[in-house]
Amino acid sequence: PGIVVPSVFSATTISPAKDLITRLKEWMTKPGVIDVTVLFGFAWADVHNLGMSVIAVTDNEPALAKEIVNDLSELAWEHRGMLTGMGNKSLYSLEEGVKTAIEKAKTASKPIVILDHADRTNDTTFIIRELLKQRAENAAVPMIYDPPSAQKCVEAGRGAKIELEIGASTGWRDGGKFRVRAEVLWAGHAKYTGTGPMTINREVDLGLSAIIQVGGLWIQLVSRQHSLIDADPMERFGYDPLSFEIIVSKSKTHFRAVYEELGEEIIIVDAPGQCPADLSHFEYKHAPEGLYSTMRK
Repeated sequence: PGIVVPSVFSATTISPAKDLITRLKEWMTKPGVIDVTVLFGFAWADVHNLGMSVIAVTDNEPALAKEIVNDLSELAWEHRGMLTGMGNKSLYSLEEGVKTAIEKAKTASKPIVILDHADRTNDTTFIIRELLKQRAENAAVPMIYDPPSAQKCVEAGRGAKIELEIGASTGWRDGGKFRVRAEVLWAGHAKYTGTGPMTINREVDLGLSAIIQVGGLWIQLVSRQHSLIDADPMERFGYDPLSFEIIVSKSKTHFRAVYEELGEEIIIVDAPGQCPADLSHFEYKHAPEGLYSTMRK
Protein backbone atom coordinates (compact mmCIF):
# COMPACT_ATOMS: atom_id res chain seq x y z
CA PRO A 1 0.00 0.00 0.00
CA GLY A 2 2.99 2.37 0.03
CA ILE A 3 2.79 3.31 3.70
CA VAL A 4 5.52 3.39 6.36
CA VAL A 5 4.02 2.40 9.72
CA PRO A 6 5.86 3.13 13.00
CA SER A 7 5.37 0.00 15.10
CA VAL A 8 3.52 1.84 17.88
CA PHE A 9 0.57 2.09 15.45
CA SER A 10 0.64 -1.60 14.51
CA ALA A 11 -1.07 -2.81 17.70
CA THR A 12 -3.84 -5.09 16.49
CA THR A 13 -6.08 -4.47 19.50
CA ILE A 14 -6.71 -0.85 18.46
CA SER A 15 -7.88 0.75 15.23
CA PRO A 16 -6.93 1.07 12.47
CA ALA A 17 -4.65 -1.99 12.64
CA LYS A 18 -7.51 -3.83 14.36
CA ASP A 19 -9.79 -3.05 11.40
CA LEU A 20 -7.26 -4.48 8.97
CA ILE A 21 -7.02 -7.73 10.93
CA THR A 22 -10.81 -7.97 11.13
CA ARG A 23 -11.05 -7.63 7.34
CA LEU A 24 -8.19 -10.13 6.94
CA LYS A 25 -10.06 -12.70 9.03
CA GLU A 26 -13.15 -12.21 6.88
CA TRP A 27 -11.12 -13.02 3.77
CA MET A 28 -9.69 -16.10 5.47
CA THR A 29 -13.19 -17.63 5.61
CA LYS A 30 -13.62 -17.48 1.82
CA PRO A 31 -13.26 -20.66 -0.29
CA GLY A 32 -9.91 -20.97 -2.02
CA VAL A 33 -8.06 -18.73 0.43
CA ILE A 34 -5.09 -20.45 2.09
CA ASP A 35 -3.48 -17.56 3.95
CA VAL A 36 -3.55 -13.77 4.23
CA THR A 37 -0.92 -11.73 6.05
CA VAL A 38 -0.49 -8.03 6.80
CA LEU A 39 3.13 -7.08 7.46
CA PHE A 40 3.43 -3.63 9.01
CA GLY A 41 7.20 -3.57 8.46
CA PHE A 42 9.98 -1.84 10.39
CA ALA A 43 9.87 1.90 9.82
CA TRP A 44 13.49 2.62 10.80
CA ALA A 45 15.14 0.27 8.30
CA ASP A 46 16.72 2.25 5.47
CA VAL A 47 16.19 -0.43 2.81
CA HIS A 48 14.86 -0.58 -0.73
CA ASN A 49 11.74 -2.55 0.28
CA LEU A 50 10.74 -0.35 3.21
CA GLY A 51 7.03 -0.16 3.99
CA MET A 52 3.90 -2.09 4.77
CA SER A 53 3.06 -5.24 2.77
CA VAL A 54 0.03 -7.44 2.19
CA ILE A 55 0.41 -11.07 1.11
CA ALA A 56 -2.38 -13.40 -0.01
CA VAL A 57 -2.02 -17.10 -0.84
CA THR A 58 -4.83 -18.92 -2.65
CA ASP A 59 -5.43 -22.36 -4.11
CA ASN A 60 -4.32 -21.50 -7.64
CA GLU A 61 -6.64 -18.46 -7.86
CA PRO A 62 -4.36 -15.50 -8.66
CA ALA A 63 -7.29 -13.18 -9.41
CA LEU A 64 -8.69 -13.80 -5.92
CA ALA A 65 -5.28 -13.20 -4.35
CA LYS A 66 -5.00 -9.89 -6.21
CA GLU A 67 -8.49 -8.89 -5.08
CA ILE A 68 -7.60 -9.57 -1.44
CA VAL A 69 -4.32 -7.68 -1.62
CA ASN A 70 -5.98 -4.69 -3.30
CA ASP A 71 -8.84 -4.63 -0.80
CA LEU A 72 -6.60 -4.63 2.26
CA SER A 73 -4.20 -2.15 0.66
CA GLU A 74 -7.08 0.24 -0.06
CA LEU A 75 -8.31 -0.07 3.52
CA ALA A 76 -4.83 0.68 4.82
CA TRP A 77 -4.59 3.69 2.50
CA GLU A 78 -7.90 5.04 3.83
CA HIS A 79 -6.34 5.01 7.32
CA ARG A 80 -2.87 6.18 6.27
CA GLY A 81 -3.01 9.22 8.54
CA MET A 82 -3.60 7.13 11.65
CA LEU A 83 -1.12 4.44 10.59
CA THR A 84 1.72 6.90 10.06
CA GLY A 85 0.90 9.15 13.01
CA MET A 86 0.27 12.24 10.88
CA GLY A 87 -3.44 12.13 11.63
CA ASN A 88 -3.25 10.28 14.93
CA LYS A 89 -4.56 12.46 17.74
CA SER A 90 -3.53 9.86 20.34
CA LEU A 91 0.14 10.81 19.84
CA TYR A 92 1.45 13.43 22.29
CA SER A 93 4.63 15.45 22.45
CA LEU A 94 6.83 14.70 25.46
CA GLU A 95 5.82 17.78 27.45
CA GLU A 96 2.11 17.60 26.61
CA GLY A 97 1.93 13.85 27.19
CA VAL A 98 3.42 14.07 30.67
CA LYS A 99 1.20 17.04 31.51
CA THR A 100 -1.88 15.14 30.33
CA ALA A 101 -0.93 12.03 32.31
CA ILE A 102 -0.43 14.02 35.52
CA GLU A 103 -3.80 15.74 35.12
CA LYS A 104 -5.68 12.54 34.30
CA ALA A 105 -4.03 10.71 37.21
CA LYS A 106 -5.68 13.10 39.67
CA THR A 107 -9.12 11.59 39.04
CA ALA A 108 -8.25 8.13 37.65
CA SER A 109 -9.14 4.97 39.57
CA LYS A 110 -6.24 3.04 37.99
CA PRO A 111 -2.75 4.05 36.84
CA ILE A 112 -2.30 6.23 33.77
CA VAL A 113 0.21 4.47 31.51
CA ILE A 114 2.71 6.61 29.61
CA LEU A 115 4.07 4.76 26.60
CA ASP A 116 7.61 5.92 25.82
CA HIS A 117 7.73 3.77 22.69
CA ALA A 118 10.73 5.46 21.06
CA ASP A 119 13.15 4.17 23.70
CA ARG A 120 14.34 0.90 22.17
CA THR A 121 17.33 0.53 24.50
CA ASN A 122 15.41 1.24 27.72
CA ASP A 123 17.92 3.83 28.86
CA THR A 124 16.80 7.23 27.56
CA THR A 125 16.33 9.94 30.16
CA PHE A 126 13.86 12.24 28.38
CA ILE A 127 10.79 10.95 30.20
CA ILE A 128 12.47 10.94 33.63
CA ARG A 129 13.62 14.52 33.18
CA GLU A 130 10.15 15.66 32.14
CA LEU A 131 8.36 13.83 34.96
CA LEU A 132 10.65 15.46 37.50
CA LYS A 133 10.37 18.85 35.79
CA GLN A 134 6.58 18.70 36.02
CA ARG A 135 6.75 17.38 39.60
CA ALA A 136 4.96 14.10 38.95
CA GLU A 137 4.07 12.15 42.07
CA ASN A 138 3.81 8.41 42.66
CA ALA A 139 5.09 7.55 39.19
CA ALA A 140 6.83 4.25 38.39
CA VAL A 141 9.57 4.01 35.76
CA PRO A 142 10.56 0.32 35.58
CA MET A 143 13.36 -1.37 33.67
CA ILE A 144 15.87 1.44 33.09
CA TYR A 145 19.01 -0.17 31.66
CA ASP A 146 21.92 1.21 33.70
CA PRO A 147 24.46 -1.39 34.95
CA PRO A 148 26.87 1.14 36.56
CA SER A 149 24.15 2.81 38.64
CA ALA A 150 22.64 -0.54 39.61
CA GLN A 151 26.04 -1.70 40.86
CA LYS A 152 26.53 1.49 42.88
CA CYS A 153 23.17 0.93 44.55
CA VAL A 154 24.06 -2.67 45.40
CA GLU A 155 27.35 -1.52 46.92
CA ALA A 156 25.61 1.25 48.90
CA GLY A 157 22.85 -1.04 50.16
CA ARG A 158 19.20 -0.63 50.99
CA GLY A 159 18.32 2.63 52.72
CA ALA A 160 21.37 4.49 51.42
CA LYS A 161 21.00 7.95 49.94
CA ILE A 162 23.44 8.43 47.10
CA GLU A 163 24.26 10.57 44.07
CA LEU A 164 23.80 8.84 40.72
CA GLU A 165 24.07 9.67 37.05
CA ILE A 166 21.32 7.50 35.65
CA GLY A 167 20.46 6.24 32.17
CA ALA A 168 22.15 6.88 28.83
CA SER A 169 24.18 3.67 28.86
CA THR A 170 24.14 3.06 25.11
CA GLY A 171 25.18 6.49 23.87
CA TRP A 172 22.83 7.17 20.94
CA ARG A 173 19.79 9.47 21.10
CA ASP A 174 19.47 8.65 24.80
CA GLY A 175 19.17 12.12 26.34
CA GLY A 176 22.44 11.97 28.25
CA LYS A 177 23.03 10.89 31.82
CA PHE A 178 20.90 12.59 34.46
CA ARG A 179 22.31 13.41 37.89
CA VAL A 180 19.94 12.63 40.77
CA ARG A 181 20.00 12.13 44.51
CA ALA A 182 18.30 8.83 45.21
CA GLU A 183 17.24 6.66 48.10
CA VAL A 184 17.89 2.96 47.56
CA LEU A 185 14.69 1.02 48.26
CA TRP A 186 15.98 -2.37 47.09
CA ALA A 187 19.23 -3.66 45.59
CA GLY A 188 20.51 -7.08 44.58
CA HIS A 189 20.54 -9.66 41.81
CA ALA A 190 17.08 -9.66 40.23
CA LYS A 191 15.98 -13.02 38.93
CA TYR A 192 12.48 -14.46 38.78
CA THR A 193 10.14 -16.72 36.84
CA GLY A 194 7.82 -14.73 34.62
CA THR A 195 4.06 -14.77 35.10
CA GLY A 196 2.94 -12.44 32.31
CA PRO A 197 1.40 -13.66 29.04
CA MET A 198 4.67 -13.24 27.13
CA THR A 199 7.06 -14.40 29.86
CA ILE A 200 5.03 -17.18 31.48
CA ASN A 201 7.34 -19.75 33.14
CA ARG A 202 10.39 -18.10 31.58
CA GLU A 203 13.42 -17.27 33.70
CA VAL A 204 13.95 -13.51 33.68
CA ASP A 205 17.45 -12.51 34.81
CA LEU A 206 17.98 -8.76 35.10
CA GLY A 207 21.41 -9.02 36.71
CA LEU A 208 22.42 -6.54 39.40
CA SER A 209 19.40 -4.30 39.87
CA ALA A 210 18.02 -1.65 42.16
CA ILE A 211 14.86 0.24 42.96
CA ILE A 212 15.38 3.87 43.87
CA GLN A 213 13.20 6.80 44.89
CA VAL A 214 13.93 10.13 43.21
CA GLY A 215 11.44 12.79 44.22
CA GLY A 216 8.03 11.44 43.26
CA LEU A 217 9.53 8.79 40.98
CA TRP A 218 9.99 5.09 41.71
CA ILE A 219 12.75 4.01 39.32
CA GLN A 220 14.00 0.49 38.66
CA LEU A 221 17.58 0.11 37.40
CA VAL A 222 18.63 -3.14 35.71
CA SER A 223 21.80 -4.58 34.17
CA ARG A 224 20.13 -6.51 31.36
CA GLN A 225 17.77 -4.91 28.88
CA HIS A 226 14.16 -5.90 29.24
CA SER A 227 10.94 -4.07 28.40
CA LEU A 228 7.97 -3.58 30.69
CA ILE A 229 5.42 -5.96 29.15
CA ASP A 230 3.77 -7.29 32.32
CA ALA A 231 3.41 -6.52 36.02
CA ASP A 232 6.33 -8.70 37.18
CA PRO A 233 8.92 -5.87 37.45
CA MET A 234 6.80 -4.43 40.25
CA GLU A 235 4.94 -7.38 41.73
CA ARG A 236 8.00 -9.61 42.05
CA PHE A 237 9.62 -6.97 44.26
CA GLY A 238 6.63 -6.46 46.52
CA TYR A 239 5.02 -3.50 44.78
CA ASP A 240 1.43 -3.40 43.57
CA PRO A 241 1.26 -1.69 40.16
CA LEU A 242 -2.22 -0.46 41.02
CA SER A 243 -0.73 1.57 43.87
CA PHE A 244 0.97 3.92 41.39
CA GLU A 245 -0.73 6.89 39.78
CA ILE A 246 1.47 6.77 36.67
CA ILE A 247 3.43 3.90 35.12
CA VAL A 248 5.93 4.41 32.29
CA SER A 249 6.31 1.58 29.78
CA LYS A 250 9.17 1.61 27.30
CA SER A 251 7.52 -0.93 25.05
CA LYS A 252 5.76 -0.73 21.68
CA THR A 253 2.73 -3.01 21.52
CA HIS A 254 3.42 -6.12 23.64
CA PHE A 255 2.67 -4.34 26.93
CA ARG A 256 -0.97 -3.97 25.89
CA ALA A 257 -1.69 -7.61 26.77
CA VAL A 258 -1.51 -6.55 30.44
CA TYR A 259 -1.73 -2.78 30.60
CA GLU A 260 -4.84 -2.18 28.51
CA GLU A 261 -6.74 -3.71 31.42
CA LEU A 262 -4.44 -2.75 34.29
CA GLY A 263 -4.25 0.92 33.31
CA GLU A 264 -6.97 3.55 33.19
CA GLU A 265 -5.66 5.01 29.95
CA ILE A 266 -2.58 4.79 27.73
CA ILE A 267 -0.87 8.06 26.78
CA ILE A 268 1.47 7.61 23.79
CA VAL A 269 4.39 10.03 24.04
CA ASP A 270 6.68 10.58 21.07
CA ALA A 271 9.87 11.37 22.95
CA PRO A 272 13.08 11.81 20.90
CA GLY A 273 14.52 8.34 21.46
CA GLN A 274 16.02 5.91 18.97
CA CYS A 275 12.78 5.06 17.16
CA PRO A 276 10.21 7.88 17.37
CA ALA A 277 7.06 7.89 15.27
CA ASP A 278 8.24 11.11 13.65
CA LEU A 279 10.61 9.75 11.01
CA SER A 280 11.74 13.21 9.93
CA HIS A 281 14.50 12.91 12.55
CA PHE A 282 16.34 10.55 10.19
CA GLU A 283 17.82 10.71 6.72
CA TYR A 284 16.82 7.81 4.49
CA LYS A 285 19.09 7.00 1.56
CA HIS A 286 17.74 3.70 0.25
CA ALA A 287 13.97 3.92 0.83
CA PRO A 288 11.85 3.99 -2.35
CA GLU A 289 10.28 7.23 -3.57
CA GLY A 290 6.61 8.02 -3.06
CA LEU A 291 6.03 6.37 0.32
CA TYR A 292 3.39 7.93 2.54
CA SER A 293 5.21 8.66 5.78
CA THR A 294 6.67 11.32 8.05
CA MET A 295 10.09 10.81 6.44
CA ARG A 296 11.92 13.84 5.11
CA LYS A 297 11.16 14.26 1.43
